[in-house]
Amino acid sequence: MIERLVKCPLCKSGLFLNAIEVKDHAVSKENFIICNCTKCSIKFTNPRPKLEHIDRYYDFIEYYSHNDSTKNFTQLIYQTIKKRATKGKVKLINSFVSKKGTLLDYGCGTGEFILRAKENGWNVTGIEPNEKARNIASDKLGAITLASIDSLPKTQQFDVI
Repeated sequence: MIERLVKCPLCKSGLFLNAIEVKDHAVSKENFIICNCTKCSIKFTNPRPKLEHIDRYYDFIEYYSHNDSTKNFTQLIYQTIKKRATKGKVKLINSFVSKKGTLLDYGCGTGEFILRAKENGWNVTGIEPNEKARNIASDKLGAITLASIDSLPKTQQFDVI
């Protein structure tokens, strides 16, 4: 159900330290260790849930990132803030690049961020394992929303991830 990493998922260094322990208050009530790679500084969960078990951590009614509903006041506020935040994220990314190119959003949820990036001139692709969220994103964006990173061609490259 879980896998223990012995190398950093980004730079493959074996030099990382436990940084903080956090609790999943929303679903599982489990504690998770966040590690910090001493070489590249990425932070990652270790041990982490295996891919085939990750859905259960996101499948609960209050996880608003996997729907676009505004049925109650809290959801309305969340969706309003999400739209504003995604515009800010696109602006931030634009400030780091000289020209717009290809962008991959891994865990794109309902596609709000990549929709804003696409409207801003980026060539976008989204990966979203959750079927419900992926279907919403696909309705907005079409076939550029995929279920798995394994669906990408092995030679595919992106300017921004």
